[in-house]
Amino acid sequence: MKRPKGRRAWSWRDRMRRPLLAVVGLNLLAALVYTLPRTLKLRNVSARVQELRQEAAGLRQRAEHARYVNETLRLNAADASRFYAEIVPERRTQLQPLLEYLEATAEEQQLTVRNRSYTSEEIKGLPLTRLVINMPMVGQYSQVVAFLDKLERSPRFLVVDQVELRQKGESDKELQFVVSAYFKRDPGGKRAD
Repeated sequence: MKRPKGRRAWSWRDRMRRPLLAVVGLNLLAALVYTLPRTLKLRNVSARVQELRQEAAGLRQRAEHARYVNETLRLNAADASRFYAEIVPERRTQLQPLLEYLEATAEEQQLTVRNRSYTSEEIKGLPLTRLVINMPMVGQYSQVVAFLDKLERSPRFLVVDQVELRQKGESDKELQFVVSAYFKRDPGGKRAD
């Protein structure tokens, strides 16, 4: 049989092409429907895992910082306890020896002590009383430096608040010397001036 012109003969390939394309298309669609949600889910899981790792790293840093702060607070509390127990003296037993030490140190350096004045105040929020000692003195510069050096090396807890030098005569200096001494506050809250 002759084929009419312009028409092609249908071979078995031509007949199978459409159903094969349909099957391949359905397979692709099924694969896409099955794998796309799973791929998106895995991508979301991977992103969530990364977020959780970053969050865990942040929590580890915060925990380390909290341990550091806790250790610092513990050491500060221990230092404060030692400070109150060993360094700060009781006023009733140590005030007189402290004043005698200041005068003896000034005399040792051959400084002339003028009229002294004392002011006592309680330190707000701490179990301490501050005694401010104002001691004007006259002497030479080297004597003043030696006096301050002795105070600095003293085992007593003294704080030099102010040192003011003024010329008095050719070689003598007048020293306005203000030092603070700290004492444990009396348990009864009374000041022993």
